[in-house]
This record gives sequence, C-alpha cells and structure tokens, in this order.
Amino acid sequence: MSNTSSKKSINSSSEDEMPIHKVQVSGDNNEFIIINHKKYYKSDLQSIFGGDLQNTPTPYPTFNLNSAPMGLCAFALTTFTLSLYNCGARSIKIPNLVFSLGIFYGGMVQFFSGLLE
Repeated sequence: MSNTSSKKSINSSSEDEMPIHKVQVSGDNNEFIIINHKKYYKSDLQSIFGGDLQNTPTPYPTFNLNSAPMGLCAFALTTFTLSLYNCGARSIKIPNLVFSLGIFYGGMVQFFSGLLE
C-alpha cells in the first residue's frame, strides 16, 4: 500500500500552485480577465464563482431575526418545570427553580421577544 497523501496529484503542476501575482482586465467591454498570464472569459468566472465580480466592498449583512421561537422556548421550559413541580417529580418541595425560571427566563425573555416582534 503506497502513501499517496504526501505525493502531488497527477494533474497538478508547479504553475497551478503558484500564487496569483497579477490580475488584468482586457478586451472590448472588459470581457476577458487575465490571471498570471492566462486569459479567461469573465462570464466563465462569474458562473464558476457565482458572483458579479465587482471590485466594490461587500455590503454589510443584514440579519432578520425571528423572536417568536425564543419566546415560545421560554414559555415551554417554564411551563415544563412548573408541571414537574406540580406533579411532585423527584419529591421537590421548594419551588426555587420554578420561580427563577418563571421570572428570569420565562418572564424577561418573553418580554424582550415581545419587544422585538
């Protein structure tokens, strides 16, 4: 059994592994892109990389958060722990956990998720 992980690929050459030093645009309406003295069509690179190849900064991403799952999880966990206390699971007599979850997780998180809606 030979160790092929340390060997180069059959199709790779030293030219393919060279870093990119120069990128140029040429042709009518800038339809060619020259990378390390190799000419490519701009449309081919666009289809490969799935972008518009503009030399502009990337827009800041916007996040559309849905706060309903957060509020529902807070309500569900608080209700679940209250149900465990009411049925006497593990013979819990002091409702410290139910009270703290009800105030901080159930109450505050539902309040803030309501503000975000």
